[in-house]
Amino acid sequence: MSLAGLKILDISRVLAGPSATQTLASLGASVLKVEPPSGDLTRSWLPPVREDVGTYFGSCNRGKKSLSLDLLKRPDILHSLLKTSDVVLHNYLPKVANKLKVDYGSCSAINPKIIHCEITGYGYSSGWSEKPGFDVITSCEYGLVSCTGSLSPGVKPGVALVDYMAGQNAVIGILSKLREREFNGGHFDGSVRVALKDTCVNALLNVASSEVNRPGEREERYGNAHESIVPYQVFEAQTGYLVVGCGTDDQFTRFAQCLDMEVEEEWKDNRGRVEDRERVVDRIQDKLKGKGREEWLEVFRGKGFAYGAVRTVKEAMECESIQDSRLTMSHSSGRVFEGLRSAIRTDHWRDGGREVNGETFPPFLGEHSVETLKGMGIREEEIQGMIARGEVVQWQGG
Repeated sequence: MSLAGLKILDISRVLAGPSATQTLASLGASVLKVEPPSGDLTRSWLPPVREDVGTYFGSCNRGKKSLSLDLLKRPDILHSLLKTSDVVLHNYLPKVANKLKVDYGSCSAINPKIIHCEITGYGYSSGWSEKPGFDVITSCEYGLVSCTGSLSPGVKPGVALVDYMAGQNAVIGILSKLREREFNGGHFDGSVRVALKDTCVNALLNVASSEVNRPGEREERYGNAHESIVPYQVFEAQTGYLVVGCGTDDQFTRFAQCLDMEVEEEWKDNRGRVEDRERVVDRIQDKLKGKGREEWLEVFRGKGFAYGAVRTVKEAMECESIQDSRLTMSHSSGRVFEGLRSAIRTDHWRDGGREVNGETFPPFLGEHSVETLKGMGIREEEIQGMIARGEVVQWQGG
């Protein structure tokens, strides 16, 4: 595996951080999830539940081990773990990170070669470093909601995209620092900072570019259509909905031929179609109403332009083309949990057909506490004392 032997200390919560470390686990890293005795917040975000695992928690925590530890009562345990870790990731506010001594200064003093990644809501340059950040808040504050959907004031995306993208930005930052550490040795700054704010603004891409370069000229939202390409949107067939995208004039010509649609001279280039958007779309829609969705999909097959069915999540999960992404994870207790493999596929993805780190059952709270502490050389009687005092939680099975 690409990152085999790499030790990740994950003290993050909710989605952005856990999704980052899950990706690293999929690439072969060993991830220890350190949770407070109450557990990651998402353990309580129920329902849905399967086999005593909340599906939200399970979606971003496969492939990890869980140590449930009170960081305020036993900072020494955390410090010992930091000494042998390659990466530590957290998403605490700066004041809390300083109090727990998981800020970059504290961690690098313990282990000068550690890569320290922190995910915050607003970063350090905005003056809002201590303001808590959630996906929906940043999505609203920084324009993603305003340009989504068709109704004012916009629509929240159906999944926590900003959180997820922040997690993947964290992965990129961590991998770049691993490379830097490899080549620079002792001259090394291991700090990686990712903010939801910056992630959201960067994800606006062409929408932000349009606004900052030609302020006030663009419409606020286009629903399932595109600001600069026609056609590039959802249409209604006689039965069901489909989506078509023609990124070039040649693709549009082939699409129009499939529809047996008359094309006016000014529609032969994209700019003309954008300027006459309403008439172009209306004519396409009239043609598509003549057949059912599946009939059109068959007509379009192999014609050289992008198209697809508009599916529900249920239909997507049943689609034949994603079955190699489906993952069934089994626990030693006999429990079974369904998930999805990483979108990053490498030559070592299946590791010769054997189960790999990133494809193991999401851990129960404190499932590996005793195992981890014993591996650190702590005696059994001391571990039991920690459990009795509430400093550590060990999953009891069942």
